[in-house]
Amino acid sequence: MIPFLQRIADIYFDRHADSMADYCFVFPNKRSATFFRHFLGLHATSCSPLIEPEVTTISDFIADFSDYAVASRYDLLFTLYNLYNGLSPQIEEFDRFVFWGDMLLSDFNDVDRYMSDASQLFRNLKNYKEINSDYLTPRQKEIINKYWGAQIPLDNIDRFWTHLDNPREPHTNRESFMRLWEILEPLYRQFRESLSKRGLCYSGMQYREVAEKFAAMTHDDIPYRRIIMVGFNVLSISELSIFSRLHEMGIADFYWDYSFPEELRTDNMATHFIRRYVKLFPSLYDIAEEENIGLPEIEVIGIPSNVGQVKYTGRLIERMVADGRIANPENAIDTAVVLPSEDLFIELLHSLPSSIPSVNITMGYPMKLTPAAALMRSVMTMHLKARKIRGSWCFFYEDVCDVLANPLLARIAPEVCEDIRKTISRNRMFSIPADELRNTWPTVENIFYPVDDLHSGTEVFDYTLQLVSFLEQELKTLQSADKNATIDQSPDDIPADSDFMLPPEEAETPAPIALEVGFLSRYRQSVEQLRDTASRYRVNMRESTFFHIIRSVVDAETVSFTGEPLKGLQIMGILETRALNFDNLIILSMNERIFPKRQFTRSFIPNILRRCFGMATMEFQECIFAYYFYRMISAAQNVTLIYNTRTEALNSGDMSRYIYQLMHHYPQSHMKMMSAAFSLPAPTPVNDIAIAKDEKLMEVIESYRAVDGTRRYLSPIGYQYIHQLSTQVLPPLSPRP
Repeated sequence: MIPFLQRIADIYFDRHADSMADYCFVFPNKRSATFFRHFLGLHATSCSPLIEPEVTTISDFIADFSDYAVASRYDLLFTLYNLYNGLSPQIEEFDRFVFWGDMLLSDFNDVDRYMSDASQLFRNLKNYKEINSDYLTPRQKEIINKYWGAQIPLDNIDRFWTHLDNPREPHTNRESFMRLWEILEPLYRQFRESLSKRGLCYSGMQYREVAEKFAAMTHDDIPYRRIIMVGFNVLSISELSIFSRLHEMGIADFYWDYSFPEELRTDNMATHFIRRYVKLFPSLYDIAEEENIGLPEIEVIGIPSNVGQVKYTGRLIERMVADGRIANPENAIDTAVVLPSEDLFIELLHSLPSSIPSVNITMGYPMKLTPAAALMRSVMTMHLKARKIRGSWCFFYEDVCDVLANPLLARIAPEVCEDIRKTISRNRMFSIPADELRNTWPTVENIFYPVDDLHSGTEVFDYTLQLVSFLEQELKTLQSADKNATIDQSPDDIPADSDFMLPPEEAETPAPIALEVGFLSRYRQSVEQLRDTASRYRVNMRESTFFHIIRSVVDAETVSFTGEPLKGLQIMGILETRALNFDNLIILSMNERIFPKRQFTRSFIPNILRRCFGMATMEFQECIFAYYFYRMISAAQNVTLIYNTRTEALNSGDMSRYIYQLMHHYPQSHMKMMSAAFSLPAPTPVNDIAIAKDEKLMEVIESYRAVDGTRRYLSPIGYQYIHQLSTQVLPPLSPRP
């Protein structure tokens, strides 16, 4: 099967090789644009040099026509925070505002990206709440009327709002929440005005600006003879407006990755939107392959362990190399491992076989999952719970032990960490003076240096940056001393005698120091940016601390990886698969609530109002991820779907709904279901522990009977002592009354 992007590159090279410099190809992401350049470059090597067309992403295409620059997340949050405090009578602490701030930014972004009437929308929120206040069933209303004589709904609907301000019913969180609803419209308006005055914007604001600008544009205002939109799926209203205007001007061409097998097209929500777009925006050239698309071979495997999934994936890739399914192991670009859950990323890296020398990573890794962030969270907790005892700062022993248990610190100073733990245990220390830690073990003095004023941004940021720089430098020193150095982490998720257990020499899960150095570097950059932005916006702290700000803001960042996208085994997230084709496809974590993810509506705008104002709803997300899944497997030859069968915590062990859909619609001849299990050893016999009660022992036990009115207590430990006493192992001990 010829890849979707290659077919577009082939037909445009054949027909427009001489005029490509005047064309612009627009893609949904950078990865698909890179692969398109690769396929176009294959033609340039076989003929005279080719003047490459403009190849860009939709976000960069929009930015080229905008008068504003997209502000950083920190700029947006601090701007929104200051404006909110100006509109609200009660000043909110910033670290508590971050959660609401991210929700507000998301809502404002959706309002503009879908070009909704903000004034009408926010005005309708109050009306919606009034309607929603009548939430009782007829039977409940009847009971309330019978016992309290109250008519529901209330005669005056404003009573629903006024009771929230009743001084006899203080509900601080609810009042803050209601005040936020009431100021949404002026906050939205002032937020846009504040950004535009500085030449800044957020993504949705930029999309709306360009969509409105395109409505008045003519062909002469566009710097390209033709604009080719490739590989899009669900469009926002602003994107739809831009596409429509380009289509009206006659300078646009559209290509939709719609090559699904017939078995997967029927009654499939994955094609709900794209069927409409194919009719609205037809393609100039027919790129459909003449032969019918063959059905891929699908293998579904259930494994009762998260780490077991990645260990099995490593062995599966090794078998694919051996049997030739991966034709070129040195550059396995025809094979992709897709991770709907980023939690398995580190373990996957260490489970890949040595036969795959190069790997390209195309996904964002949450900062909060990195060992660097875990260490900083432990350090921050230690400082937040520190107390002054007799004028000296002391740390709680459990917090110190948590810090010492982090694999980063254990790798830098293993002997020191072990010595501190033994000292704490041997001396039964509860509060540990910071001075003693620094003076006795100077190797780790940067960690246990106390911060006198937790409300001082200068002190907290300086300490954090100094600590991160110290860890970064120590790891670089280790890396230069041993290029193959690793940080040991034990995979505690796999039983010791599992079928998927690696040989002893590979049984540990190592993390390359270079990777950890990269995580620390990214963490340091985020803290520096946060410090500079907080200083520039002069954010005042009240009862909270800057440690809370660092933890809540920096942990929400994402670490991006760079590499050679056209070389090696491809490891990617769901969004990065758009418009790409792979012969071999392995998708992990195919569990319900993971893929597709359980949709939590973190929004101030209810779903019903989103639908009425043409904004994205949960149904949009369902269609988007269904399209991603079916498009991926339709373009592959060999598909392996792996899910976790273990039932624990929030994981129910259920297969994804997509697997059930395949079982219902897909030919069973092309689908194989398997289940893997760990082999457990036969239980070893356990010898019974029994103590014979001889006369001497019974005499001691009888002494505990309350014959004189005095009551004595006998515990299992006391019983053990009595046995030792009866055998004259210990001296007599007076029983406790």
